[in-house]
Amino acid sequence: MSASIRFRLAVMMFLQFFIAGAFTPVLSLYLRDVLHFSGMQVGIILSVTAGGSIAAPLLASFVADRFIRAERLLGILQLAGGALMLVFAREQHFWPVVILYLGYTIVTVPTFALTNAIIFHHATGARHTFGSIRVYGTIGWIAVAWLFSYFWVRSGGNGIAASRLPDALFLAAITSFALGIYSFTLPATGDRRCATGGMPILPFTVLRNPVVLRLCIFMFLLSFFYRFYFFGTAPFLHAIGFSDRNIMPAMSLGQVPEVFAMGLLGWLLLRYGTRKIIVIGMALDIFRYVTAAISGPPWLVMLGLSVHGLSYTFIYATASIYLDRFCDERTRSGVHQIFAMITSGLGNFTGYLFCGFVMDIFTGPGSHVNYHLFWLTPAAGIAILLCAVPVWLGMKKKEVNENALGGGTA
Repeated sequence: MSASIRFRLAVMMFLQFFIAGAFTPVLSLYLRDVLHFSGMQVGIILSVTAGGSIAAPLLASFVADRFIRAERLLGILQLAGGALMLVFAREQHFWPVVILYLGYTIVTVPTFALTNAIIFHHATGARHTFGSIRVYGTIGWIAVAWLFSYFWVRSGGNGIAASRLPDALFLAAITSFALGIYSFTLPATGDRRCATGGMPILPFTVLRNPVVLRLCIFMFLLSFFYRFYFFGTAPFLHAIGFSDRNIMPAMSLGQVPEVFAMGLLGWLLLRYGTRKIIVIGMALDIFRYVTAAISGPPWLVMLGLSVHGLSYTFIYATASIYLDRFCDERTRSGVHQIFAMITSGLGNFTGYLFCGFVMDIFTGPGSHVNYHLFWLTPAAGIAILLCAVPVWLGMKKKEVNENALGGGTA
């Protein structure tokens, strides 16, 4: 891969995660404290990301693998997402918000798998290349947390009404338009308009491989509990005394070590193998939730937040690299979309609904949430999964290392 292509893909990843980082960390806080929705209502809204994650990949994979190149489809979807986000940011009633957010997720959820597929199309070696480009997504997430939240929100005062928190949605929309336009300048991923020899819309045959099937099921179960972080962190920080302007910068601390983890991921996979790296990520997740359940002192809460990026890298980036071992040129977009359907689709739907249910259970008089019990719930769930790792991720180290090197297809 040339330096020019690497730079252009790095900009793509920066913008992709700049968009997500602009509103995802504070969306539950916005819905609960600005629009005044209940915990279950917030859970319903956030769970509609499953609709996009399940339905959209069918269209995205069919189009990307047959009629249009992945980078052009990325541009179209981001332009549509920017338009929908502008409308969503102005709506205040529950069901219109649900419908608009569902539409937004349908057109934007596939973009994450598409950006991964675009990188893998150009990668000369997944182990060496993916992490070094994906890290710019992390930098984009950190950048928006500080540029928007700490400086822009800070100038709006301390109160929710005056904090300019809704501006996060408008910033996401503007950046979506920018990425949409930029995507049409990306290097071509190949002529996708040619015939594909009867290839299915989504290459579900990859699930016939027992290793892939077990990995996908395991990642679904893990995603179920992973959603608690995005659902509860912003309201939790607000409840324990963090000002609005400090919430996104505090959450961005987790992305700082992710920068280094992405750079070292290839070496770590080669040295320890996929299973051990995922186990480390799960242990970090448990640590993060337990420190939140303790709810103080502030330095302990911040320490827990700081491991978020490490757990994401060790779990999701590792799983994506491993999964790409089972792709070929024709099915790469489709295989990554299948993975997104399982983790971001089914995992989001069940996870966010359960989060809302748990929050309402542990909400007492005066809308006070018992965050001790709220955070112990996902910690216990991941601990149970951790005990089942030998069953679900029974990969041999030799096989794992060959996969980490990006060799062959299954």
